[in-house]
Amino acid sequence: MAYSTYTASLGAPDRRQYRRTPPGALTVADLVRPGDTVATSYSTGGVVIEVEEHFYAAPTGETLSHFTIVYVPPDRTTRYRDSDRRWINECVAIGDRIRMLFEANTDEVFVLSRARPSQPPRSRTIPADGPFQSRVRALAAEGDRGSREGQGDYRRTPRPAG
Repeated sequence: MAYSTYTASLGAPDRRQYRRTPPGALTVADLVRPGDTVATSYSTGGVVIEVEEHFYAAPTGETLSHFTIVYVPPDRTTRYRDSDRRWINECVAIGDRIRMLFEANTDEVFVLSRARPSQPPRSRTIPADGPFQSRVRALAAEGDRGSREGQGDYRRTPRPAG
């Protein structure tokens, strides 16, 4: 019995029973991201570096979406070679679980830890109550007084001597 696209291509009988991610539901790419640490039910895993979508033209006439999770061993995350890359193929999201496309395949992928989100960019706005804003308000008030008196503006221009 076929339990993957590979065994089906070798001529193993295909029961034509597949898992599908329901329309509008989260996909594998939504459940696992680069930097996450994953493990499989067959004791492999590592740190995800890519998630790729693929399609299988099933004998039923359907084109089925599935994903490949590309990972490297945890000790190779900062620097890895092509030979360090590993693949978990034919992944399908079923609810919050990652299962395999063929129902005959009972393997599962687990997300052990999430990548830390990158730091959001620091705000470049000036806080309304910070010391800089207080100084701007003070200068503006001084400029307003000076303008009313005809004595200058908010840029602290020297006042003419008496």
